[in-house]
Amino acid sequence: MGRDLLPSQMAAWFYGIGGAGFVLMFMLSGVMSVPRRFAEHIPARRVPDQISVVFVGLISIALLWLGSEIFIRLFIRAWRS
Repeated sequence: MGRDLLPSQMAAWFYGIGGAGFVLMFMLSGVMSVPRRFAEHIPARRVPDQISVVFVGLISIALLWLGSEIFIRLFIRAWRS
């Protein structure tokens, strides 16, 4: 019997995981010696780029989720009372 997470806490976890994964992909790119200022990377070095897109998507979902939670709490619930 674990403690249930609130939706806003889940969104905060998604944001943290997305941000940490995004930063870790930058670090992995550095370990692989991927040049930062090239217009295009060679196909063998695109793996961290493609993985980081997933983490950016997670960050975006979390921000939309947290933004909607704030909107609901400030504007909808506040007017009911």
